[in-house]
Amino acid sequence: MTEQHITLITGASRGIGLSTAEYLAKQGHLVIGLARHVPEKPFPGEFFTVDLSDRDATTETLDNLTKQYSFDGVVNNVAIVHPQPLEEITLDNFDAVIDLNLRVAIQTVQAVVPSMKAKQWGRIVNI
Repeated sequence: MTEQHITLITGASRGIGLSTAEYLAKQGHLVIGLARHVPEKPFPGEFFTVDLSDRDATTETLDNLTKQYSFDGVVNNVAIVHPQPLEEITLDNFDAVIDLNLRVAIQTVQAVVPSMKAKQWGRIVNI
């Protein structure tokens, strides 16, 4: 019998994140979802509400989850965009985009890589 894969998905409450969670759950994965808002329809796994733009809240949530689960997959899906002409982009908006789109992906992967290394197997998907 094969071991059940445990996959963490950020930005899992709607759109691509929720669709990915539904697909992986149908494939037999235990899916752990993170997002700022609760999904409007039932989540196909365990769901945790966290504002990933808050570095400390992200750290606390990932610390708790990695104590509870041995992840072998992560889908970094959380993102924001502020489409603007280049000359109108503020540095505050730029920082917010980079923080959520890049820092969260790095922070999430750093949290789950130890369990992937221990299993000598894992998958990282960045959307």
